[in-house]
Amino acid sequence: MIGSQLDQATLDNLLVPSPPGVAYLYDVNLVLRFLRSFLRGGGCWVFSARLKKVGSLMDLYIAEVAPDSCLKPSKFVALAVALPESARDSHDGIYRAMDMYLEV
Repeated sequence: MIGSQLDQATLDNLLVPSPPGVAYLYDVNLVLRFLRSFLRGGGCWVFSARLKKVGSLMDLYIAEVAPDSCLKPSKFVALAVALPESARDSHDGIYRAMDMYLEV
């Protein structure tokens, strides 16, 4: 149910701490599940505007989790490619996040 309303979320809503025993700071798996649920539920013409909102939100989220030195490359890549090409007007945000991730 949360995934279907992902376009109404804020960055603070997604910054859920990882469960105990997991090395990385934020629960990336949870956010990926939200994304999959959101993408399964869409399909109408309104979905395009909602998808853009989620794309912007995910760019912010990826930039926030990128400095985590314990985040596995596979999780970072999964976040970066989870949305279709049409979700972003510009890829600047994702490029900045990649740069941060590679620096760490």
